[in-house]
Amino acid sequence: MRGLIHTIVKYTLGAVAVFAVGPVAGKLMGLVQGPGGNGPDAMSLGSGGGGGGGGGISNALGHTGLLSVNPAMGLAVGIGCVVLAGLMGVLAARVIHLRWAMLCGGAVLAWAAAQSGTLDSVLRANGPGGAMMKLAIETGVLALATAGAVVAMSLVARPSASARPGDVGTEPHNRGRAISAADGLGVGLGLLCGALGVYLVSQNMLKGQAIAGVAVGAAAAGLAARIMGIRCQPASMVLGVCLTGVVAPIVLGFNSTGVKLLLEANGGTISPLLRPMPLDWAAGALLGLPLGLSYGLPQAPVPDAPRPGDQPMAVAVS
Repeated sequence: MRGLIHTIVKYTLGAVAVFAVGPVAGKLMGLVQGPGGNGPDAMSLGSGGGGGGGGGISNALGHTGLLSVNPAMGLAVGIGCVVLAGLMGVLAARVIHLRWAMLCGGAVLAWAAAQSGTLDSVLRANGPGGAMMKLAIETGVLALATAGAVVAMSLVARPSASARPGDVGTEPHNRGRAISAADGLGVGLGLLCGALGVYLVSQNMLKGQAIAGVAVGAAAAGLAARIMGIRCQPASMVLGVCLTGVVAPIVLGFNSTGVKLLLEANGGTISPLLRPMPLDWAAGALLGLPLGLSYGLPQAPVPDAPRPGDQPMAVAVS
C-alpha cells in the first residue's frame, strides 16, 4: 500500500510541476519585454505584414533576461524562475528523491525557457553588438543559481529506494563535505558532454531542439559519471553543462563580426553551440541529468520492509 501511495504522490508532484508551477514560471518570464514587445499584438505585427521593410520579421519573444528593454528586471525574473523551480524541486526531493526533484524543476524551467527568444529573433530584435557577451553573462548567472537550487534539493532529498551506497546522484548531499576533485571532474564532464549533445541534436533554431540538445548532453554526463564511478555532486555536472553556454558565446562570438553572426543566425548556419538560450541550458540540464543518473538502477518497486508482529504469508502449494 505504501508503494501505491508513493507512486500516486510522485506523479501528482510531476503533474503539479508541469501544469501548475510551470505555467506560473512561464507567465513570470512573459513579463520581460523585448524591443518588439510581447504577446499577441507583437506576434501579429511581426507575422502579418505591417508596413514594408522589416514588417515581416517578428520581434515577438526576441529577448532573454539581459537582452530586453529592462536588463536588470529581466535578469531578476530569470533568477526568480530558477528559484521557483528550486522550490518545486525541494518539495519533490523531500517527498520522493533527488532525481525526480531535478525532473520537476526542469519541467518548470522549460515553461520559462519557452517564453524567451531564440537566437535569431534575439539578434534581430536587439542587434548583434555585444549580444554574445550578454548571453554568456546571463547564462553564467543562471548556471550558478541552478546549481545552487540542485544543492538545496540535495540537502533535503530522501534516499532513493533503489539507491546503492556510493551511487552518484542517488543519495542526499553530504553536509559539510568540502569540494573535491571529483566535483571538478563532474564540471568538466558536464562541459564536454553538454557541448557534444547540443552539437549533435540542435540542428535548427527551434526551441525544443535547443532544450533537447542540452538534455541529451546532461544525460550523457550522468551516464558517464555512473559508468566511470565518479562520485561527484549532481550540482557540479549541472554547473558544467550550463557553463557550455558561457564558453561557447565567448569563444565563437569573438571569431565572428556582428553582421556575420546575424546573417548566420538568419540562414541557420550558425554553430549549434550558440543556439540554446540561457534558460534553455538550465532547463535542459535539469531534465537530462536525472535520466543519465538513472542508468543501472533497478526499476522494479522495492517491497515494504516487514513490521514487527507481521506473520509470514502462507503459500498454498497444489
